Amino acid sequence: MYIFLFCMVLLTPAVMAAAGKLWTKRPPKEVNDIYGYRTAMSMKNRDTWDFAHRLCGRLWFRSGLVSGIVSAVLMLVFARYDETLSLILVFSQIGLLFLLILPVEAALNRHFDKDGNRKK
Repeated sequence: MYIFLFCMVLLTPAVMAAAGKLWTKRPPKEVNDIYGYRTAMSMKNRDTWDFAHRLCGRLWFRSGLVSGIVSAVLMLVFARYDETLSLILVFSQIGLLFLLILPVEAALNRHFDKDGNRKK
């Protein structure tokens, strides 16, 4: 059971790091409702879409690596004694995903007007 929990705890950071690396290099080609960083501001046009994905990608990549390392260490040290730690870590990682929306949206609002045009 411990190995399964360990793998599940590392799944979210692994996906964050992989998607982050991918989005930094190659954001989704088209603005779409299915895949990608989808907020009202990021979907205004191709420029806001690419900007949001590159920034979100960098944040996700770094956060995925850090949360993966921290989660692995905590699991190796403490999870053998308490399985609820794995649940706490997974919910913390999901919370981090949502928290990273804030700096991306703030950057979008700093660089673009409400219609998605770059500010001068």
